[in-house]
This record gives sequence, structure tokens and C-alpha cells, in this order.
Amino acid sequence: CLLKAFLEYIISDEGQALLPAYDAVGVPAEVKAIAQTALNSLVMPPCTAWTFEKSTTMQGNGQADHVISEKRRDIAEYERSTLEASLATVSSRIALLEQAKLTLLDGSGTTNPSKFFWEVISLFEARARPPVKVTYRAVGSGTG
Repeated sequence: CLLKAFLEYIISDEGQALLPAYDAVGVPAEVKAIAQTALNSLVMPPCTAWTFEKSTTMQGNGQADHVISEKRRDIAEYERSTLEASLATVSSRIALLEQAKLTLLDGSGTTNPSKFFWEVISLFEARARPPVKVTYRAVGSGTG
């Protein structure tokens, strides 16, 4: 019975709407009708039929066994949705940085002049055009 529900979902409007994300197109209505006729003629062993809860809540039954509910989510689906949002944010920030043509300079060395270097770095970052980002990592003599 789960197989039949799976196949019915694939040919449903909701299932077909997922295809463009995979660079695929849905099947024509005539093919869907043929597939539905084939599904209706399936002889299934004794089993509990699965149902679908759409946007209208099936009060008292939506959380029952053998219900595929669009209101139910698992942690992986949630994490994918938050990752997609995070990726979009990061992508837009990268685009802004690429437009700014930021010039980077990284360095490291002795701790003796570090405070002086950091002051000069601050001045450069404030006064430079185009934008610059300068870092200096002060390392003690133990690292060398």
C-alpha cells in the first residue's frame, strides 16, 4: 500500500511540481490519466491504505498512522531549508565583497611592533580607497 501511495504522489500535481528543481518536466495530463488507471487496477495484498493530509487539517486523523501529512517534517528537511537560506545569505555577501574589490594584506611577525602595526592598519582601513582589509598576527619568539 505504501508503494501505491508513493506512485500516486509522483503523478499528483504536488509531486509533479517538484520536478523543475531537478531540471525535469512533468508528464502530460494524458500520461497521468494512464498512470492513474494503472494504479487503480493494481491488486494489492491486504494492507492499510495510506492517505494524504494536504493544507486542510484532518482533525484527529492527521497524526494517525498511514497518513502522509504535508504538515509533518523531519529534522533533515528542516536543516536543508535553513541551509538553503544560509547559503543564499552567504552568496549575497560574497557578491557584495566581490563588487567592493577589497584588497587584502595579511602578515605576522614579532610582538614588539604589533601595537604600532595595528594602529597603522586601522588608519589604512579607515583612509584607503578602494577598501582594504589588513591583518597582523603577532607571534612570540616561541613559535619561530
